[in-house]
Amino acid sequence: MEENNNWKENFEKLNSSEQIRILQGSYDIISQRIQNELNAGVRTGNLDVIDISYNKTADGKVVFDVVILNKENGQTNHELYDTELDRINLDKINIAKNEINFYKLMYDTSLIERDLAELEGLRDNPDKISLNELKEIDKQVESSAQSLGLSKEDVTYAATIDANHNLKINADSLGGSQYDRIQGTEKISAHYNVNDALNEDYASYQIIKTSSGIYKLMGIDNNGYAEEIGQDKVEYLTSANAITLMQENGDVVQAPVLCAFRVKSQSEIDRDQVIGLCDNGTVDKTTFYARGAISTEQMIAEQIPQRTHNEERASQEIIMDTQYTPQIDVMDRITEIAERYDIDPEDLTEALRDEYDEKDFDHLTDGDIINVAEYESRIPNREDRIPPDENPNN
Repeated sequence: MEENNNWKENFEKLNSSEQIRILQGSYDIISQRIQNELNAGVRTGNLDVIDISYNKTADGKVVFDVVILNKENGQTNHELYDTELDRINLDKINIAKNEINFYKLMYDTSLIERDLAELEGLRDNPDKISLNELKEIDKQVESSAQSLGLSKEDVTYAATIDANHNLKINADSLGGSQYDRIQGTEKISAHYNVNDALNEDYASYQIIKTSSGIYKLMGIDNNGYAEEIGQDKVEYLTSANAITLMQENGDVVQAPVLCAFRVKSQSEIDRDQVIGLCDNGTVDKTTFYARGAISTEQMIAEQIPQRTHNEERASQEIIMDTQYTPQIDVMDRITEIAERYDIDPEDLTEALRDEYDEKDFDHLTDGDIINVAEYESRIPNREDRIPPDENPNN
């Protein structure tokens, strides 16, 4: 005997492939039955079954809601089928309001009317499981499996569907290489955390490298389910080669970029924000937050997640902030940063005056100074930068 009706009690717990199989079977049976009735003259019109959904009433009865389209006038009609016997021998439920009104004169029909109202409300049941929706989800599963480098079976068993019918995958089931998870509340500047930068509300974020070698930025909710941060939120940068990385101990290094995602924004002040992954020379790769995506050669970055919070980190948070430009003693900061890079403060000052006019020089930020200092540190002698035809020693 087929499935001995256990499917009715366990339907919600079945994976989507099994749910599709069961609903598709009943859909085909009812479609054929309606076609036979049309051929026999029992029904009239040009009818087509367009969807079927699983519903459960308050007393636990499983009812199929079948949506039928009249292709002649474009109108749809709902028919309900009782699954009391099984999902092959389905009985159509006839809702006869006229009979209820007749019996009202002799009997208390309140219970019947209540059951009737519940059945009529099934068409709008938010908990129904629709064959059409399941097939749409199945397409999402295939797309996600291909995108994340997972098998369709892995995604099916690791996924759930949220209230908006979006597919979410258990973060612990993600394949490929996984890097540090970043808490959504992780501070990245004086005023903002990661959620603020991305305009999202995830519990955490994680960059993964799929088995096909593609980097993805994932958002992870409070239930541990992950979904890819889409192209409407971030743009994958292909031109980012290296960043100036401020490390937690205050050192600044040039770090090769493995991947970088620019945060899309309508605001001019913060459209240069980047989250990515770099190689800072250690065994573990480093997740970073950077500014300067508009000119990818000038990106200044800090490590996230932060493992220590000290004076250096507090200074970095001010440098990375989009809300204001900090007021600093320019000459003191030039001297301090020059010492970090082991270059002469006077040489750095001269280079900054060459780069910026007097008005801008008085309002230099730490980021401005670091950019020039990093370049200066790679040139052993300032005279080496003077074109030969302008060098007085030639």
